[in-house]
Amino acid sequence: MKQVTLSRKDVRKTVDLGGGFERHDFYPTIQGNTYYSFTFNAGNLKPISASFVGSFNGQGFDPYWMMSYPFGLNAWRVVVHNPSNLSIFSGFAGFYFITKT
Repeated sequence: MKQVTLSRKDVRKTVDLGGGFERHDFYPTIQGNTYYSFTFNAGNLKPISASFVGSFNGQGFDPYWMMSYPFGLNAWRVVVHNPSNLSIFSGFAGFYFITKT
């Protein structure tokens, strides 16, 4: 399993959701035939949820997430599997983490 650690400096986009909530967007490249463990270290923020989306638009087996869970007080982990021989490049896969101050 490939392990990737992300932090707030890796965020591609942050959206203020109001009330102290924020969404942090990441767009990684995910290699084919690989399990990935993505851990978001949120610093002083508290992660409360996460989601993943990825697609080949019908050109292969779409990747899917296997687990999503809090990983300590200030981190969240998402595990995904890409069963295809194809890699998913930045922009076709996204992780979205919701945090609260």
